[in-house]
Amino acid sequence: MRYPPKWGLFTFFPMTEMLNPIPKDISPSEIRFLEPDDARSLMQLRHHAIRECAVYFGTPCSVELKRKVGDYRRQLTRYRDFGQAAYLGYWRGGALAGLSGIRVRKLRREKMGLIYSTFIEREFRGQGMGEALVIASRQKIDVRWGLQQCFMNVEVHNEPALRLYQRCGFSITGRENAAFFIDGAAHDVYVLEWKA
Repeated sequence: MRYPPKWGLFTFFPMTEMLNPIPKDISPSEIRFLEPDDARSLMQLRHHAIRECAVYFGTPCSVELKRKVGDYRRQLTRYRDFGQAAYLGYWRGGALAGLSGIRVRKLRREKMGLIYSTFIEREFRGQGMGEALVIASRQKIDVRWGLQQCFMNVEVHNEPALRLYQRCGFSITGRENAAFFIDGAAHDVYVLEWKA
């Protein structure tokens, strides 16, 4: 192998290497279930999400920000042990870049999967992670619980999330007025459903 010639402190590289730069982000990505050992990463991401906009998650900041690592560890342990709920994490280069919760719920007396608390860190948005996470959540609901229908609630003013979910095959099937309250203010949600 022939190395580039050196001249003082400078190294010269062939022109083809200069025209084809190394991609900025070459870190590996994966979507997997969060385990109790992931509690600190979950806490940090949930706290970022709630600080950004508690209204979109239906939880007042004062409630969520009081939760500590141990609280999230217990939650993830319950999810793992009882098997009726889980968090999926989108990992990028060893860091938790996004998450989505899934669980079994009844809607109109029918068992369905529920996708909730989907969030992508701001620096990773616009890269397809949200779609990948929602689609993976749908698939895990089918594989884990054999449910081929799932739904989610979206705060009516959260237009970016609404567009994302519609791109993933969800349709608006209803609206719930005053679905939750934060600091005394009522918030409405759309109900979105997906069927195989």
